[in-house]
Amino acid sequence: MVLFSCSSVSDVDTNNVFRYNEHKNINSLDPIYAKDIANIWAVNQIFEGLVEMDSAMNITPSIAKKWSISDDRKLYSFLIDNSVKFHPHHKIKNRNVTAHDFEYSFNRLIDPKIAAPGAWVLDKVESFSAVNDSIFETSIAESLITVNNFRALKFRQQIIYETKNLRIINDSKSTSFSSSINLLNNITNIFWVCGGLPKKGDKLKLANQNNIRKIYIYGKYANFFVKIFEVSLFENKSLRLSPS
Repeated sequence: MVLFSCSSVSDVDTNNVFRYNEHKNINSLDPIYAKDIANIWAVNQIFEGLVEMDSAMNITPSIAKKWSISDDRKLYSFLIDNSVKFHPHHKIKNRNVTAHDFEYSFNRLIDPKIAAPGAWVLDKVESFSAVNDSIFETSIAESLITVNNFRALKFRQQIIYETKNLRIINDSKSTSFSSSINLLNNITNIFWVCGGLPKKGDKLKLANQNNIRKIYIYGKYANFFVKIFEVSLFENKSLRLSPS
């Protein structure tokens, strides 16, 4: 005979419990293994990084109180807020965060024995180290300098340049034809630059094909987009495709 027993009584302080619904299993709470949305979302509620993004996509302080960037924009120095403590744990009692903790975490991420799926994010980082308890430094490759100068879009379909006869609209956050269709149907004389990773089963259905004057296609999947446009826009005999 096997007996099972359960109880609704719990000694857990529910005021300290955060609950949310998750549609799939969380297979790890180790941040270096967080590679899908379920894991990333949970890990983001538990761990803090050097910096974080606010609602306007601006980089703001987190455990790093502030930071400085060298004139050549390759060396980043982060001043750690040493008043931040680790969560209470029987192995960590009243322990403050130091720059050495970030050096340890970065080393775990690139350790080949661990084989973290996100190790590639440090591919362009030339070096990192804790100068002391309060300062953590990273040195990045030259190729990342232009990336650091790029400001993320606050919203979809952002006008980034406009004159009397020209308007350039950045819709790079669009991930499918369907998410761009409203824009394409409501403006005219379009010179469309597109490319990237195609979405399986995505179809292009335009109400007015004549809105598009020319399409510039780039990237690894250019031939895929050419076929889509040839099928969807064949009625527009004057439309020109320009793979590059």
